[in-house]
Amino acid sequence: KSEVLRLDKHEIDRGPQEGVYIFGLFLEGCSWDKNKQKVKEAAPKEMFKELPAVHVTGEAAGHGGKKKNREMKQFKCPVYKYPIRNDINWVFDCELNCEEEVHHWIMRGCCLLC
Repeated sequence: KSEVLRLDKHEIDRGPQEGVYIFGLFLEGCSWDKNKQKVKEAAPKEMFKELPAVHVTGEAAGHGGKKKNREMKQFKCPVYKYPIRNDINWVFDCELNCEEEVHHWIMRGCCLLC
């Protein structure tokens, strides 16, 4: 389970009770709307956009948790170690809120890079 925070890395002073905070992830093919907490179209000629800190926790299989906002859809954005996208470089899927259909972002080739 992953959740993008409204905080930047310099605003975090201690770790979470459960899971980890990750920062230094960059969106490719899209951008992040910090106010609305959702994926948005990238600005022209903007290749990469840094994502704010992400809180990642484990979750037992079959326990999907509660949906906070039913209007938002969840795009399972793949995270890769390197720009070469293959199963060797894949790390995990980060859940990002979006208003558009999930296939909209898949067709744009959106991903997160470490």
